[in-house]
Amino acid sequence: MEFCLFYVMAKLWRSVVVSILFWGFAKQITTVEEAKRFYPLFGLGANFALVFSRQTVKYFSKLRENLGLGVDGWAFFLTAMMSIMVVMGLTICFLYWWVNYNVSLPTCSKKKKKKPMIGMMES
Repeated sequence: MEFCLFYVMAKLWRSVVVSILFWGFAKQITTVEEAKRFYPLFGLGANFALVFSRQTVKYFSKLRENLGLGVDGWAFFLTAMMSIMVVMGLTICFLYWWVNYNVSLPTCSKKKKKKPMIGMMES
């Protein structure tokens, strides 16, 4: 039962929280003119990451199949995948800090232009 609940919560986390946080950050650091150019690249990068995630899952699934008797394969698989998730989460936190400290601060020191408000149809 706990694996089922874990799977549901993991899917919700990726779909809801990570997507909202990423697109909120992308909106914060790009202007409307830049968004026209960079948003398709962001989407392409997200789809490109699926290739690596698929290979990672296949690798750990094969390792799980070759474990000896008495070893819980699902616990090994989840521990390995969650370890990768923690490392990647820390990497994302570092990159967020780095962008805000090194990229956003020099541009924030200048007088900011007010971003034009656009409607749903225009965006």
